[in-house]
Amino acid sequence: MIKKELLQLFATPLLITKYEGNIDKELKFIEKLKYEPNGVNGNFKSVDSYLFKKKQLKKIKDFCQESINLFTKNVWQSDSILSITQSWTNKNPKGSVHHEHLHPNSLLSGVMYFRLDKHLPPIMFSKTQYEMIKLNYNKYNSLNSQTFYLPATAGELVLFPSHLRHSVPINTSNDVRISLSFNTFAKDVLGSKKDLTELDLKKLYEN
Repeated sequence: MIKKELLQLFATPLLITKYEGNIDKELKFIEKLKYEPNGVNGNFKSVDSYLFKKKQLKKIKDFCQESINLFTKNVWQSDSILSITQSWTNKNPKGSVHHEHLHPNSLLSGVMYFRLDKHLPPIMFSKTQYEMIKLNYNKYNSLNSQTFYLPATAGELVLFPSHLRHSVPINTSNDVRISLSFNTFAKDVLGSKKDLTELDLKKLYEN
């Protein structure tokens, strides 16, 4: 009998929260925004990438900020305050995909869904480091999978570290997939003076 202990080291946290209010007005506002092609993949992003400055989305912004604070305090166990930087919306009509990417210059990113059901493609997360040699797995789990599909519903917000690669598979339905994305950064000092990792941007600007 082999004694065993399985450890899951350096897990990547992902938090899902649910907006309980009605989002019909916000959805109508988002649908009327100006959009531009996002590459050659058939998907579109809003021309305005600072949408949380709009009063029409104040309730959604407040909800997202509350969720960010929850993630920072309860998941990362940090008292640091993260603020939303850019925020934009995405449209994926039939036949479009959203290429695999990550979010540079951001600590925590979020995607909130305004139109998503079982017929629309879920978000797909991928390991940052690809396996060069693969075994023949009998069953996939969080330890041997390279990708993970996360189904979501309208009103749900998904928060994840900005370095986590993600994409959207091809939309084969006749409905348009609509989501809102945003990035964040720290308002206060990063790191620790004692650990020689301190980064105080305010002091840098003063010099």
